[in-house]
Amino acid sequence: MSTRERRPLMCVGAACLVAAAVAAAASCLYDPKDRCSAGEQLDENDVCVCLPDYVPVKRDITVIAPATTTEQVPTAYCVPCGENQVVSNETCVCKSGYVAGPGGACIASNLGTTCASDADCAAGDAKFCRLPEGYCTSQGCTSNADCSKDADYGCVDDPAGKYCKRPPLKQGAPCTTQGMDPVCGDEAPICALGQCNVIGCTVDTDCSPSRKCCDLSRFSPGVTLCLASCP
Repeated sequence: MSTRERRPLMCVGAACLVAAAVAAAASCLYDPKDRCSAGEQLDENDVCVCLPDYVPVKRDITVIAPATTTEQVPTAYCVPCGENQVVSNETCVCKSGYVAGPGGACIASNLGTTCASDADCAAGDAKFCRLPEGYCTSQGCTSNADCSKDADYGCVDDPAGKYCKRPPLKQGAPCTTQGMDPVCGDEAPICALGQCNVIGCTVDTDCSPSRKCCDLSRFSPGVTLCLASCP
């Protein structure tokens, strides 16, 4: 029995136009619930924004004549931050306690780690062993901005050169016995307002960066404490 080849379907004239229009419409369907790009979601104002822990990737265009001074290049889509990273000013940065390591990955910082010499700190980012206290930190700072704000380290003078000093041990720890409380230890020995505090400051720089030197003479003559805010 003879057979015939199957010919491809063809359309002519108006039929072709209708088919093309249907195909185009199918490929351009609008879904009001899915109009954001990858890594985005709608916020409460019905605007596409990056998902939590995602940062924007800008479109590859140049704004020649911005409508306002604050106009920015539009976002193309958003990408997730890596392990141990958080979002800061639309950029992925290492979270507190971590620093950028080889290849950009965030690795645990050795800041504050116990040490007996610089050799104990050499493998980490904080390479100076502060003695006699015995903790890893950094040297050569010029201001508190060069030290870890999250860890409340402050830049202080020292005959051997400026370094980032850790906050007093147990500062801010909870306590119950007003005045000298053994729970507070030696570095922040005074219990006031339910927390362990440093006594005897003269100026703010005698305290760690997160605290101020407060004159409490109206409560107890001659007493000054390093507090988060003065009463």
